[in-house]
Amino acid sequence: MTQLPLPRDNDLPPRWDGHLVEWHGWETQLDVFVCPPPKPTCCRACGTKAAALVNRGTVWTDPESANPVVAIGRARLRRGRHLVGNVHAYRCPDCRTDTVLDGLGPDAQVWELDETDYLDTGSWDRAGAPT
Repeated sequence: MTQLPLPRDNDLPPRWDGHLVEWHGWETQLDVFVCPPPKPTCCRACGTKAAALVNRGTVWTDPESANPVVAIGRARLRRGRHLVGNVHAYRCPDCRTDTVLDGLGPDAQVWELDETDYLDTGSWDRAGAPT
């Protein structure tokens, strides 16, 4: 198990693949009654079965970017930025390992963050990381 150093430059990545992220605050996961009950999940880093904390992030284009994403419709425009998508961060309450769910559905990807993701440059797909 790898313990990430604390304190970190940022609580969560301020950027996701170069785009600004607006994090909405940590919340505890709600207990939902499902029948049959789902199998408990555990942290892949430390094995605890304690419920993870959740933080929703809204990913926006940077209005000063040389390569802005083209958005469709005024509903997607906010203070000169365009909505790119949403990400969800999950933090283990015991070892503080963070994983991020990028997208929903069959194309969703799960990323385990490392110490470089908390820098001001944010988190990048390793293949597309800036140099």
